[in-house]
Amino acid sequence: MRTVYVGLALAATFVGASCVSARPVRVWKDAELWSEAEVVVLATPRTTKDVVAKVDDPRPDYWVDVETTLDVQVVLKGEAGGEIALRHARYRDVTMPVPNGPIFVKLDPEKRQQFLLFLKRTK
Repeated sequence: MRTVYVGLALAATFVGASCVSARPVRVWKDAELWSEAEVVVLATPRTTKDVVAKVDDPRPDYWVDVETTLDVQVVLKGEAGGEIALRHARYRDVTMPVPNGPIFVKLDPEKRQQFLLFLKRTK
């Protein structure tokens, strides 16, 4: 009888483990976000457009560089004007996700959502 219980426990363990998928992702604490960011703002996306990547900053073929202009409502840390240009990326083909690839943010100007952004400046 004991063998049956051990067998059932092992079977349940293997079945449960096969349904789980995960990848290591750093979870930032609020204090870390605040200390690492140069600028912290509340902002709303105004426009978004695809841009050509620089030659010295190559991207994989399945990424597209995007520039979103944001209207700044409140500056919580650092200095920022009335608008910020945020450079980020998206997948070229949204129907074919990359296994274990990055999760890109989508800032849709149509939705007029407000975002809390912890940013670092680039050149």
